[in-house]
Amino acid sequence: KPKEYSSFDVIRDLRRSTGVKKMGHTGTLDPMATGLLVLCLGEGTKLVPYLTVDDKSYEAEVTFGISTDSFDADGEVTDRNQLDELVHLNEDLVRDALAQFLGTQEQIPPAFSAIKVNGERLYEKARRGEKVVVPSRVVTFYELAFLQFFKGDGTLSCLPRVHVRVKCSKGTYIRSLATDLGAKLNVCAHLTSLRRTEAGGFKIEQAVTLDKLNADTLDAHLIPLSQALPQATLLSIDELSVQALRQGKPIKAPQDIATSELGLCGALSANGDLVALLTYERGMLKVLRGFNHQQQSG
Repeated sequence: KPKEYSSFDVIRDLRRSTGVKKMGHTGTLDPMATGLLVLCLGEGTKLVPYLTVDDKSYEAEVTFGISTDSFDADGEVTDRNQLDELVHLNEDLVRDALAQFLGTQEQIPPAFSAIKVNGERLYEKARRGEKVVVPSRVVTFYELAFLQFFKGDGTLSCLPRVHVRVKCSKGTYIRSLATDLGAKLNVCAHLTSLRRTEAGGFKIEQAVTLDKLNADTLDAHLIPLSQALPQATLLSIDELSVQALRQGKPIKAPQDIATSELGLCGALSANGDLVALLTYERGMLKVLRGFNHQQQSG
């Protein structure tokens, strides 16, 4: 996703350039952010709920000395430090403060976010100037790698900043991490750069830029539905089982699989089409979501 594009802007442009109308994404990126945006097309849109729950990885830059209402560089300045309040910042202090966020904790998302409260997006309330009470959520930081600290040059045009790599759970706001990191260091802070590098088992190296996708090139970049859920156990089933699943009926679980550790399953027909997503229950595999094999090419 390019900078200054919303996630929906990407979908809008791709609908025009490819002619595919049924399309969805698996996790919003703010307009300021760039990087990996996993899109699902046609029957693939049924996978969106299963892909959005996966962990995400980012590279981010946090700048100290200024706070904004959106917690990032697109917001209005709400507070700032005097330059002499920032001179104590150094690599060791920032590294130690960052490490304190590792693990599971409660996080308060920004008021300018797409979270719904009573059926309305929080950013809609915030834009009207209403007082917004943001519900906290439980998030997990699996990795917080310190990459580089920039001391700044002692002027407002070049403030101290840190570059970090983050791996976190679904629903984590890196903007909130930036603000919370500043609070831990007793200074203002906001997010100035964000690039998503991994989502749902897919990596940025697999991505293609928006300008290279059109009706003629799209097929070359599509990933089959059977390969879109790397965390799922894939089972090849016979034609009778295919027919049963297409009618929404459960089938017997194969005896040669370890059912005690069985999570999400994908049933594959003889030609490799994803027939259904399944869940195990008392010796049976039940349909969570079925797929139309005639539409899986789109």
